[in-house]
Amino acid sequence: MKSLNFAVLLHSTVLPQGRVLGFDMEFLRELGFLWINVIIMIILLAYILYKPVKNFMQKRAERIKSQLDSAETARSEALAKKEQYELQLRAIEAERDSTLDAARKKAVQRGEEIIADARSEAALVRERAQGDVSLEIERARDEMKTQLVELSVLLAGRLVKSSLTGNEQERLVNEALADLGAVKWAE
Repeated sequence: MKSLNFAVLLHSTVLPQGRVLGFDMEFLRELGFLWINVIIMIILLAYILYKPVKNFMQKRAERIKSQLDSAETARSEALAKKEQYELQLRAIEAERDSTLDAARKKAVQRGEEIIADARSEAALVRERAQGDVSLEIERARDEMKTQLVELSVLLAGRLVKSSLTGNEQERLVNEALADLGAVKWAE
């Protein structure tokens, strides 16, 4: 601290009379006028530009605030729409699942109906076939009876035509039986 005081005393003794810190009076006067002009210019510019700059800044702040508000509003609307779309999507998926389940059940039911119809139709075909077989059997029996009657009539006619001897009678019976055997095998 002593060295600093000594340096200031030494410096003040070296400086000529009328100078402050080594500046002459004219420089200090110009410096004072310069500062006064700067202060007056700042006051004038502040007076002239304060309101327009303040209005500009205020409008800009309001515009930014309104943009932020509109962005927040748009964001909240977008979130609401997103939630609404997600709900609709879930509802559509649930409806799709229920429709698919109903279609599966209907297909299974229709398949069972088709199988039941096929079984009943097969049973009807089987019954018709059995009826047709029975009718054919009856027809064959009737035809066989008719042939037996015709054969009997033919045999009786031959017997009547001729007086038969024992050997001839036996031969005619054997022929009739052979013809009757041939008729059975023809069925």
